[in-house]
Amino acid sequence: MKLLLTGANGQLGLSIRRCVADHNAFLATNNDNNHRHISSFLNTDLSSQYMPNELQLLTADKSDLEISDANAVMEMIDRLKPDLIINCAAYTQVDQAETHQQLADDVNATGAKNLALAALKASIPLIHISTDYVFDGKSGRLPSQAASSALPVDEPKLAGGLEATFATASNTAIETAIENSPSPYSETAVPNPLNIYGESKWRGEQLITDILPQHIIIRTSWLISEFGHNFAKTVLRLAKTKPTLAMVADQIGCPTYAGDLAKAILNIAAQIQQGKTVWGTFHYCGDTATSWYGLAKAIVDEASVQAKLLTVPTLKGIDTQDYPLPAKRPPYSVLDCQQIKMAWGIDACDWQVSIKTLIRNLDIDVL
Repeated sequence: MKLLLTGANGQLGLSIRRCVADHNAFLATNNDNNHRHISSFLNTDLSSQYMPNELQLLTADKSDLEISDANAVMEMIDRLKPDLIINCAAYTQVDQAETHQQLADDVNATGAKNLALAALKASIPLIHISTDYVFDGKSGRLPSQAASSALPVDEPKLAGGLEATFATASNTAIETAIENSPSPYSETAVPNPLNIYGESKWRGEQLITDILPQHIIIRTSWLISEFGHNFAKTVLRLAKTKPTLAMVADQIGCPTYAGDLAKAILNIAAQIQQGKTVWGTFHYCGDTATSWYGLAKAIVDEASVQAKLLTVPTLKGIDTQDYPLPAKRPPYSVLDCQQIKMAWGIDACDWQVSIKTLIRNLDIDVL
């Protein structure tokens, strides 16, 4: 199977590249009787019929392809003739987007449109990555409505419970945010972005949906990994030198390990290769909800357990209003991941387990 990966040097792109390399290396050293092990690697309980042979990954980053250039996109697809496109290219600077709206729109909306048009011409599917920031944090579903439509999969829950996650935080806004939280966002919830970044990603989704029937849009949230710039690496870098870290505690979401998302994407690609055609928008994220404070605490605690921090900083929970930023963030952006389980057999990831892997793989001294 020949895959074209855009945004190949971002944290998700690099995670996909690592997964493909590991998959191909496994195939090279194991026989067909080991398909179940490969199935486990791709984070699925599916039978071996969905496992791809060697994956040929064609990578393109900004230096190779400006996806906002329609002619360049069309030429590359015509020349490389991939079987499927995975679009991880995005303008993700949330605050900078407030003053660089055109740049965000060029990549996140126009770029998505160009890839959809090229995929349509080539008659190939497109897997496109979007974000929880298409929502405003005021989920319209009441708990009773969520229960009536629930599939037999647990919805995301609060990591560790209120007492465990916010044990050292005194701010009452934390408890208020949890107690008043609406139900997780389903794929049918109406987007209403609060910032330019979210608006540009929502426009990209709409353009893909209008142009290309053979599409998979995956909304994800709070991505962390060993690669690129992300919250986990920032927390660890600060934790090395600062005795106290103030973290926003009244924004609630689900962290997602990029390595787990990469496996989910490759899982879907493998099933598409075998002829499965459940097109549309799906949610994929961690299976437990927390705050930025709760995520920071989990990261610092695990780094301490693995003896990668000489001293552990004190964490302090603060309100969003105490740390003003140019772009508004949704106070609640938990995603309901039941549809991707029902359609593709993929479970939400356990980010608390994956943090152990992330910390183990990082050389904190060079952050």
